[in-house]
This record gives sequence, C-alpha cells and structure tokens, in this order.
Amino acid sequence: MSTGVWDNCWWEEPAWCDQVGLSPNEISKRVEIVKTKFPFVGIDVEPINTAKNFVISLTACGKSTSNLMLLLRLADALRAFEHSDGFLSVLKDLEIFGDASYSAFQVLDAAYSFFEEGFKVRFPVAKARHGKRPDIIVKGDEGEFAIECKYLLNPQKKIWCEEYENSLSHILLQYMSDKGADLEITLSRVDVDSYFENGEPKIGPREEALRLRDSIRGGLDTVISEGSFEQIGDISNGLIEKISSGVEEAGVLLHGYDERLLAKRSVSNGVRRANEQIDNFGVNGLAIVHSKEAWDFEWFAKEVGEFLSASSGKLLGVLITRDGNILSGPERPYLLLKDLGQSSAFADFIGALKKHWNPLVRNL
Repeated sequence: MSTGVWDNCWWEEPAWCDQVGLSPNEISKRVEIVKTKFPFVGIDVEPINTAKNFVISLTACGKSTSNLMLLLRLADALRAFEHSDGFLSVLKDLEIFGDASYSAFQVLDAAYSFFEEGFKVRFPVAKARHGKRPDIIVKGDEGEFAIECKYLLNPQKKIWCEEYENSLSHILLQYMSDKGADLEITLSRVDVDSYFENGEPKIGPREEALRLRDSIRGGLDTVISEGSFEQIGDISNGLIEKISSGVEEAGVLLHGYDERLLAKRSVSNGVRRANEQIDNFGVNGLAIVHSKEAWDFEWFAKEVGEFLSASSGKLLGVLITRDGNILSGPERPYLLLKDLGQSSAFADFIGALKKHWNPLVRNL
C-alpha cells in the first residue's frame, strides 16, 4: 500500500509537545501551513528517494525533534513572507526535487532570522538586463544589506572522480583477470582539474578510465611478462605509482583525489560568485556558504580572508556553515569580517547574524 507525503502524521503524537514546547493544536496549525503550500498530491514516498526534496525529507525521512523544529520554522517563515516581494520564486524552488529545495530553505532560514530581529526582508527578482541578484535584501533603520546564499552539495568534480575511480578499478581488475595476473596496482593521485574546462568535464569518467587502461596496456603487458616492476612509473607516464606481485588477490589501490582540496575550491568559488552578485546589485552585503564537504577554518581564514582583504567590492564578510554528523550535530559556523570601522548599521546587521548562528568570528 502506497503512502502519501502527508499520510504519516507522526508530529501529532503527544510526546512531541514536550520536545518543542507547543500544544498539539499549535503544532497541527503550523504543519497545516506547510501542507497547504506543498500538498505534493499523488506522490508516493515509498518508491522515491524522499531526501531529494527538503520538505518531503522532513515529513517522510524519520521522526526526530530536529525535523519537527525545521518543519515548524518553515511554517513560520511561510507565514511571515507570504506577501513579500519576490517570495514566489523561493516557493517554486522548495517544490523542486533536487539540491534547489535545500538551497531555497537556506535562503528562507537566513531571511527569517533577520525578520525575527526586526529587519524588513525582500527577495530580489532576477532580471535579464541586470544579471543575477542577491538572494535576500534586508533593511534596518540605517540601511540595506544584501545576502547571497551558496549551498554546496556534491560538487560536480567529486561526483566525476567517484565514478572515475569505480570504473577504473573495475576495468583494471578485469584486465588482470584476463591476463591471469595477481598483482596489486597502486595508481597515482588523480589530477581532477586536468579533466575539466570552464567548470565542465572534457570527457566522461568511464571513457577516461578506458583511455587510461589503453595508454598503459603496453607497459603493463611488458612488466607482467618480464616480472620487473621497477620502471612502471616511466612506462605508464606516471599514472601508476607502483605494482606489487605475490599478493593473495589482485587489487587496485587508488590515492584518488584530494577531497578537501575540492571542497576548498568549491567554497572559494562560491565566495567569488557571491561577491560578483552583491557588487552587481550595488549594496554592501554578506555571503552565507553552506558546505556538505570537509574543510578547516585555518584554510578558510587564509584563502577567503586574502580574497576579502584584496577585494574593493561590497562583500564585507563571509559566513560558512557545515553539516556535522549524527552524533555531533551541525558544526559551529565561522564568520570572517572585513575591518571597516563598522558603522552602527552594519554592526546591527552582524549582531542579528551572530544571534542566530553563534559563529566563531575573525576580523581581517
């Protein structure tokens, strides 16, 4: 029997009232706001990957206090911004099955945080002749500020590398099986950038794996027949680091790619794009970058800090947030700020940000 998105009303169980400090009636009213905006009629949660849409992930990916709190916060934001300029585009993104729905909630969550602190909020609509706009404009008593949100999930290069490694392992194991050779092949680290141009792959991951196999086949045939592996690096043009014989089972060891480096580049690119959009709009602002990948604050402070210090643009700071794990929960965000002798208007803006995210702060 199929189950609809809103069929399992787990949030109506009495135990959740104590968890969120609300009455059953108040919880039901607020969940109904979300359900009315996103009915998802006719969608069966069983055969689809429910995590592909943010709203459905809250209702159908397990009972938890965090999911209910997010559902209630979504309801509050929907109610607050129902008549706000540009809000319709955010609603449309929340309906999408894909990363856009998660990115849309990031925008909504940030906007509502400033709304709670008394700022007026609007969502600029993109216009062809003006280029991309920041996601949010907040207005306080002493001025306007722009916020651009970047949600970095499964960078394209990471996906390409994972498919490439899987294909290459399978192809080389099959090659050794055909040759009757029990060897352990250790491949050099993948130079990801060499396979991309202007952010797009120049070749598919499986095609590149087949090309690599064909390019080193002669060298492999030679070392297998002669049993001499010392020169394999030269024979394979550095693609193979070493070959070991006398192993119990054939295998392929991949140093793979530097996942931390990919994550760092993703964050760096996100900051640069945010800077362009805020500059183009002509209002001082801040970038909020959410990363699903590994990163470290010292790199972030150095790399992004150097960019901010050298930039004469209107991007005055960057907040970076990252998911934690199931045990630790979300990691504490980091905030980098230009030292501008901040005006009271900007100080109020940053104060509202600090109140919601409680970041570790570094002034440049």
